[in-house]
Amino acid sequence: MDDKNTKNTTDEVTQSWLEKIAANILMPHSPAEFLTLVNLAVKKGTIDAESRDMIKGVLNVASSQVRDIMIPRTQMATIHIGMSGDAILEAVTNASHTRFPVFAKNREDIVGILHTKDLLKIEVENNRLTSELIRSILRPAIFVPESKKLDALLREFKSSHNHLAIVVDEYGVISGLITIEDILEEIVGDIEDEFDEEETQIRPIDDEQYSVDALTEIGDFNDFFDSDIDDDEVDTIGGLVVNTLEHLPKVGEEITIDKFLFRVSAADERRVLTLTVKPLYDNAS
Repeated sequence: MDDKNTKNTTDEVTQSWLEKIAANILMPHSPAEFLTLVNLAVKKGTIDAESRDMIKGVLNVASSQVRDIMIPRTQMATIHIGMSGDAILEAVTNASHTRFPVFAKNREDIVGILHTKDLLKIEVENNRLTSELIRSILRPAIFVPESKKLDALLREFKSSHNHLAIVVDEYGVISGLITIEDILEEIVGDIEDEFDEEETQIRPIDDEQYSVDALTEIGDFNDFFDSDIDDDEVDTIGGLVVNTLEHLPKVGEEITIDKFLFRVSAADERRVLTLTVKPLYDNAS
């Protein structure tokens, strides 16, 4: 073998050896290791932080289930098939959605999905809405289990051209709904259009008190008040109060949690709606 062939063979072996070493060093063996490399790429300026967040969102979608991000049943905007045309138009106009589950006998009896585009068309053509006309334009409702993986549902949404699914638990009871937008927002962040109203969940009442929506996530509460309330057991401030009290509180009931005085300012028979919060600052600090 001449010197040239020997050199080529040596170079090939060296290249293969270097590739194996690089693979062992750089090839991540878990999502956590992969994110470590992504964070390093952000520090070096190879990618920006926004791209990093989208990558994290993709990984989150791949590992999450429908139950993790679904809209709970208590917050579902629905329409009864027997509602008058004016009532349906008012409900649609006051909401920021384009698709509405329609039920008949009760909220478990979903008979289809009403799309506002279809509603507008029959309103223009008929000048009045009837139950029969509403039924004629309903689109089939898609039902998915709470345990379905988000990435699998996203693929299903894309292939079937559906944008909304009704979520059921292991007993077949409706527990919420989920849209394709909910999944995409896990990747790209909140998607808002010109019809979305900015929601202010924490509003000052005076210099000492704040009105807080019970659905405010504990992470958002901590960010606003610079606190560190644990969110391992519950996700929302309302859930925190109920979990701590161990019962559904009535309006006016108070409890102190982590240097905050919480008073229930609005509630119904099933859940807390609004809380008045007063930070109990340490005067000595």
